[in-house]
Amino acid sequence: FYHNLVGTRTTYNSQTGGYTYMSDNIGGGGNWDFWTTTSYGVALDKARLFRLDYRLWFNGLRRKDFDIAYDDNSTQLCYVLRTELGNSLYFKYQKDKLSINLGGKVEWKHGTSDRSNFEKLNAYDFEYGGNMTYTLPLGISLSTDLKEYCRRGYSEKSFNTSDLVWNASLARSFCKGKLTLKAEAFDILQNLSSTVYEVGGQGKTEKWNNTLPSYAMVHLMYKFSKAPKGKK
Repeated sequence: FYHNLVGTRTTYNSQTGGYTYMSDNIGGGGNWDFWTTTSYGVALDKARLFRLDYRLWFNGLRRKDFDIAYDDNSTQLCYVLRTELGNSLYFKYQKDKLSINLGGKVEWKHGTSDRSNFEKLNAYDFEYGGNMTYTLPLGISLSTDLKEYCRRGYSEKSFNTSDLVWNASLARSFCKGKLTLKAEAFDILQNLSSTVYEVGGQGKTEKWNNTLPSYAMVHLMYKFSKAPKGKK
């Protein structure tokens, strides 16, 4: 439960088409979160090379926030109630230098509000794919993953997306593990967007992040430790 949270007052000017944002105290309570989860995992063979993992969760939240004001400075409050039900299933294989993980998850989302112009949210997000790690000769570690991220059921068409994301990396340790050289490539297929969609106290919103979704990077990491001096 939350008390006296800070919300965002949004005013729209119909003449200029501009928005004005100001943080303000909502006052009182009415904001809460809850979440619960359960999981189950089992080895599928005596050698424990194959494993199956399942997880189920249920989350909910209620957010009170300022309604959008049009050409005035009104401070009418509104709320959004959102619940999420999800589950995931993954199949794992691991032997010696090879590890493979395949599976996916799906999450159903439901949202309502007391705003007159709020469209009920009945949508679902899901993803599926896998990842693999393998130790090559000379101690080079190869890691790669390929996943499809999907969103469906949103009234706004731009919210319904499908993004196939492929990442990969190579790493090699030196100096008895103290020095590590790593090269990685994120979003090799360049399918990710800088726009993030979410449902908040004022309904569906879009956020644009000034970042590079797709990139390649080389890391040089050095790990050291120093034991404290003994007491005299």
